Amino acid sequence: MKRNLLLLLLMVGIGQVFSQTIVSTDAENKKVILEEFTGIHCGYCPDGHRLANLVAEANPGNAFLINIHTGSFATPGAGEPDFNTEWGAAIAGQTGLTGYPAGTINRHLFPGMQQGSGSAMSRGDFATAAGMVLAEASYVNLGVEASVDFSVTPALLTVHVETYYTGTDAPPTNKLNVALVQDSILGPQSGMAANPDYVVGDQYLHMHALRHMLTGQWGDDITTTTQGTFVDRTYTWEIPSSINEVILNPNQLNIIAFIAESEQEIISGNECHVEVIPPTTQNDCDLMGTTNIPEIICGEGLVSPIINVLNKAGNPITSMEITYDANDGTPMVYNWTGNIIYYANEEITLPELSFPVEATNTINITVTKVNGETDPDPSNNSITGTTNEASEVVNVTLDLKTDNYGSETTWQLKNEEGDVLYSGGPYTDASVLVEDQTAFDLPVAGCYTFEIHDSYGDGMNAGYGVGYYKLYTEGELFLEGGTFGSVDIAPFNNTIFDGLETDIYFSNLNIYPNPSTGLININNMEGAQISVMNIVGQQVIENNNASHHQQINLSDLDNGSYLVRIKLDNQIKTQMIILKK
Repeated sequence: MKRNLLLLLLMVGIGQVFSQTIVSTDAENKKVILEEFTGIHCGYCPDGHRLANLVAEANPGNAFLINIHTGSFATPGAGEPDFNTEWGAAIAGQTGLTGYPAGTINRHLFPGMQQGSGSAMSRGDFATAAGMVLAEASYVNLGVEASVDFSVTPALLTVHVETYYTGTDAPPTNKLNVALVQDSILGPQSGMAANPDYVVGDQYLHMHALRHMLTGQWGDDITTTTQGTFVDRTYTWEIPSSINEVILNPNQLNIIAFIAESEQEIISGNECHVEVIPPTTQNDCDLMGTTNIPEIICGEGLVSPIINVLNKAGNPITSMEITYDANDGTPMVYNWTGNIIYYANEEITLPELSFPVEATNTINITVTKVNGETDPDPSNNSITGTTNEASEVVNVTLDLKTDNYGSETTWQLKNEEGDVLYSGGPYTDASVLVEDQTAFDLPVAGCYTFEIHDSYGDGMNAGYGVGYYKLYTEGELFLEGGTFGSVDIAPFNNTIFDGLETDIYFSNLNIYPNPSTGLININNMEGAQISVMNIVGQQVIENNNASHHQQINLSDLDNGSYLVRIKLDNQIKTQMIILKK
């Protein structure tokens, strides 16, 4: 009773009348704020995530995680999500970290656990440092609650924070920090096998990702910190639908609020889930984006678009009528059923669409009905994607230069059936021209795909040497790249040059017998390069300097169809033969 009376007198003494609702007035120990520095191209970071999660799981309600994507490992490649924020670099910069993954526990300097001269420590020290913090008394308690209201426009995030000072050793000024973090963001991640519980298919479930600081870089000043002081703050923010084009799903949001001394030394904090207040509008969807439409299409026009649908209505979306076409051609209609809760998003794969390929192709997609009714806001119900026809080429060659980590680079050249015809790598760790005008024998017309892989996931041009690949046809550059994540895919359409000049050049060519029982004769091609290819384009026999009357033995091959490819003075002739033993 005396303590409550004293508290009331203190409140009146500072001219405030309020009711404490979310913060305790009893003395408590410190709570842990673990800030982990990470990136999608950090191969060891998933193990850091795993160890940080163990700290939180062992101390429910007393340990809170903030994953800060920053630095070179967090730089996205082409088509990859960008989880960076405007706050991360400065937070990491004052820790003295020397390698990833790294983290700080309450931004405190733990002698013997430092990576460098600051507060950053390696992942193996998280649990020990957390235990030390949890055993210490805190001079301040903190409570937090938050909601995002979609019944207003623009949607408004409101965060209510209360602090109560139970101790006497606080400095004259504290910093109140309010961080917005997001869970369950699917995306790429190097080394994700080290944290298998967070692997979903070929993607990784990113948790506790810092998205925003409502109180700025280093927090909001609290200038009265004496024992018994109660502080009540409310912060609002017009919440966007995405940050750096990464959807800000409000169902996945949490607030972590903490008290710090200047930029360093976090004393304690707390976390809450953001309550979502749905909009009053019903049956409203938003097409946020589309994927699975290749930049270049080769061969027959076939695509299965993947659309990202956001539910902006107050009730779940359980059905949609989706219409889509290519180049304003005959539309397809797909009737989708499922369950998307309010302000959640879902990726939907549409059935395969077939169309005649043009130089440039536009895929048009529209949601025409939501829950059997017309969407009240059709302005965001349509989206388009484009794809270009692959280049037609002959006599393809490759130039390849690795970055400083050539051991991460491999490549393959595949035919339409997916068979690997040529491959290369891994290479030595040096930025050198490792393939110089490598020529590909492609005797079969059709679609081919050049795939280049980087095992680390940061491509060949991410600041560690300038790597590239370049594909040429008849000496002219037609495809190139180097800035990508784990893989880059470059399709092209190979044609067989068989025009008038070639016909005249090979006018005396004679290949017999055809069909053959095991031996074929090739006359009048002295000095030619002769290759025998199977029907999928794989070389099975090679002769680099034919005689005037050359005999080729096919008896070791299986019965079937083969292609004889003859190259003489840069002119090429291909002829099919049948082997029947």
